[in-house]
Amino acid sequence: MNTTHLEHGVFVVIFALGVLIRGQPGIGKSSLALELIDRGHAFVSDDVVQIKPSAELPSSESTDLFGSAPTMLQNLLAVRDIGVLNITEIYPSATVLAEHRLDFIVQLEANPITAAQEITNPYHQRLILGHKFPSQTICAHSNRNLALIVETATKNYILYKNGQDAGRALRARQQQYL
Repeated sequence: MNTTHLEHGVFVVIFALGVLIRGQPGIGKSSLALELIDRGHAFVSDDVVQIKPSAELPSSESTDLFGSAPTMLQNLLAVRDIGVLNITEIYPSATVLAEHRLDFIVQLEANPITAAQEITNPYHQRLILGHKFPSQTICAHSNRNLALIVETATKNYILYKNGQDAGRALRARQQQYL
């Protein structure tokens, strides 16, 4: 049974979390990845991400999924107006990882109304190969610093995962005033 799933997107590692960035073609996923790489984060794959269970465990026992680049696309990042870049020739080789665990999904949306979400519960669940992953939708408006927003969303998710939920704290404070 083939347990590899192909996903259109960019896969980067931000603050040790594997982040899959999804969105429509032309929305700026690759440009965002380039800015994140320039800010010191690691790169795994552009355009197509192979996602599969850990090679060390049988797929029925694996709780983690890992993303990697197809052989043809390894080390390559295609950025609009620049062309195809070999990241290992431009940035230190440690910047490119062969694979990494998938932890978090960022869905870029062009329409702010589509991206709008509950401010106190920004996470949705996305299913890949039977595994649920937290996903956050972010508006990719051209006037926004997407790298900063995605870094901050990743930091906030790390805090949330560790029991620090600013939205829940806000709701509790509001209840005190009602």
